[in-house]
Amino acid sequence: MIIARTFVIIGLSVSIVLASWSESAVVKEISFSGNHVFSSQQLLDAMSTKIGSVLLPSVILHDVQSVLSLYHQRGCYFAEVYLDTLMYSTDSSEVVIFISINEGSPLTIGELRIRGNSVLSEEEILESFQTKTGNYLFSALLEDDIDNLIGAYGRMGFPFTSIQVQDVSLMRGKDETNISVTIGVDEGKKVTIDEIQVIGNTVTDDDVVIRESRIRLHEMYNREKIDRIPNRLRRLNIFSQVDEPEVYSTSYGGGVVIKVVEGKTATFNGIVGYAPTTGGNGTFTGMIDIGMRNLFGTSRKFQVHWSKDERNSQDVHLSYVEPWIFNFPLNAAVAFDQRQQDSTYVRRGINGQADLLVDESLTLSGVFGQQTVIPSGPTTKLMKSTKIVAGLEIGYDTRDQILNPIRGIAYSTHYHMERKKTIEERTTLQRVGIDLDIFMQIFSRQVLHIGFHGKTLTGGGIEIGDLYRFGGTNTFRGYRENQFLGKDVAWTNLEYRLILTSRSFVYVFFDTGYFLLPADEAAEISSARDYLIGYGSGIRFETAIGNIGVSFGFGEGDSFFEGKVHFGIVNEF
Repeated sequence: MIIARTFVIIGLSVSIVLASWSESAVVKEISFSGNHVFSSQQLLDAMSTKIGSVLLPSVILHDVQSVLSLYHQRGCYFAEVYLDTLMYSTDSSEVVIFISINEGSPLTIGELRIRGNSVLSEEEILESFQTKTGNYLFSALLEDDIDNLIGAYGRMGFPFTSIQVQDVSLMRGKDETNISVTIGVDEGKKVTIDEIQVIGNTVTDDDVVIRESRIRLHEMYNREKIDRIPNRLRRLNIFSQVDEPEVYSTSYGGGVVIKVVEGKTATFNGIVGYAPTTGGNGTFTGMIDIGMRNLFGTSRKFQVHWSKDERNSQDVHLSYVEPWIFNFPLNAAVAFDQRQQDSTYVRRGINGQADLLVDESLTLSGVFGQQTVIPSGPTTKLMKSTKIVAGLEIGYDTRDQILNPIRGIAYSTHYHMERKKTIEERTTLQRVGIDLDIFMQIFSRQVLHIGFHGKTLTGGGIEIGDLYRFGGTNTFRGYRENQFLGKDVAWTNLEYRLILTSRSFVYVFFDTGYFLLPADEAAEISSARDYLIGYGSGIRFETAIGNIGVSFGFGEGDSFFEGKVHFGIVNEF
């Protein structure tokens, strides 16, 4: 009744004032009177009509209602808002708007009651509420309290709990601004998850979906665990769509339905690059990745990687991942790596890794392996060496998707210890590294990507085969692949993306890089240190043959004809 009466007043006042409305009048000023709870600027922020805009009757009527709603949110339910006067200039080209406000007295909660509850007592519920007896009634705060209470019931196994405000009334015999609020609770039935139905999977085993959901049969329903299921399944990168789970109850128990849509889980990724040289004969570089993320429908992974970053240098990498060892959230991986560094050396390694999946975002890993560096010829001033490697890694990933993230972070850090043995000595090396990528949506379809990366190597007996290599498409753009060598390396990536579709975007980038190369007299290498920049632009777009990427980057001091071109394709099948 109070609100209805106020809207009638608003309608009459607006109709009377706007009877003299003039077309094309520009708002010169908006003046408020009677406001104390809110400043004039706060009221202006709630309005669509702005100084300098054209006065429109429908818009100003909506603005008056918006101001009234602002007072209701603050608990001033007796507030009245009037469009008082429109004062035009002599030629009716400008108008000053006067709005009068009677804020009234805010409603104070004299009594707050809970009805229909049995699992939680009224005292327990009221203790958890921010809304308290004696305070003003803020509708937004009360809605938050109700949502939190529904969540509390959900964590206790009650998925069908409904809660609503049953009654709000003035308290008779007391101050007219004191009210009684009654909240009704329908707790519903307590549910246990006695069955899990998976719908839509044509290749992936039901057991894979069930284990990744982290829900066990006959456990009590927990809303928070159910809500995390879609994100857990999306991170497998084998489903193109995961719906919100549906919970149901029957006479014999309860269950949950998980609906998925299978995605393409085999990937071919190829990149061709061209780096011009001052002599006129440029170098073609390239990379091929073949990955299978769901072997035999079990989410097992296998990957083959080959890359050529110089005329006579190349990398080969093979890896396999066995998920959920003994049905425990522990993945095991084994990998083989080999690098042929021109005519200097060949480095081979076999590594194992165990990943503990703490939750859908956090992973703790242990790394172990062996690595051998073999000089390529008798003239090479490099000794054959063997390393035993052990280390720890931490990964944290909250990106909403892998190929084209809109928001989230990807963070990883590692510490590796290496026991190195040569003919002449035994030494210990230590490696520490950090990678952080941040994705932020700054405006609609516009994403800012910021990356920070750094690695350092310490210890005795450091040789060229131990150093870090970086530069090129996936690290420091505008330079050749693995162009830089260092004991300490770091680079940053700043990228602005304009999103075209869910898998397509154009971008510009600005990268910075640093390296420290220690002197190696045996290898006739002088020490070097440098800070550099790289910049350029590129595009990734979806086609019938796959996701194609083209980028054009420049290093510091490069002319246009010295730019590095990279062309790549990612095809899922």
